[in-house]
Amino acid sequence: MAGKLVVLGFDGASTAETVMGSIADMQQRGLIELEDAVIASRASHTDQVHMVAAGASTSASMVMQRHSAAPQVEITQTDSRRGRTAAKGAGIGLLAGWLIGGPIGGLAVGAVIGAMRDRGIDDKFIRQLSEQLQPDSSAVFLLVSRADTDKVLEEIRPYKGRVIHTEIKPEVEQALRKALEKEGS
Repeated sequence: MAGKLVVLGFDGASTAETVMGSIADMQQRGLIELEDAVIASRASHTDQVHMVAAGASTSASMVMQRHSAAPQVEITQTDSRRGRTAAKGAGIGLLAGWLIGGPIGGLAVGAVIGAMRDRGIDDKFIRQLSEQLQPDSSAVFLLVSRADTDKVLEEIRPYKGRVIHTEIKPEVEQALRKALEKEGS
């Protein structure tokens, strides 16, 4: 069964990481089951100082210019399934390699095949959506197989998230938006 994608945005560069910790706890308790999860964050503006030569003479004075630069987005894959799949593929490849006489080649081919089996959230989609994050904000991308919606909403409500993207039924998405807005008011 394919999971449903939900992307929630938060103020604060580290908030999504905190939310993911809470979701991991909920997963341990059986309240939610994830196929994949990714955290994206962008730190607040950083001030950069540049020295610029002023004037055309050889004794040009140096002028300091200060400007803010938007930091890069950090994307963290939180699900280790990719690694496990690659490891399984490598093991199968190693076994096949021993049988046909080339264990190193079999190991490499198996690892590549295992890694290609990534069935999680599309990396290109993650990068595109993450680039839209404002400084000092974050997002969590969740590919949800199953969830006790009411209990999960109750536990993520205090983080004051906002729905960025979903692939869930419209009535469930509306309930999610309303539940998150209640705490934000």
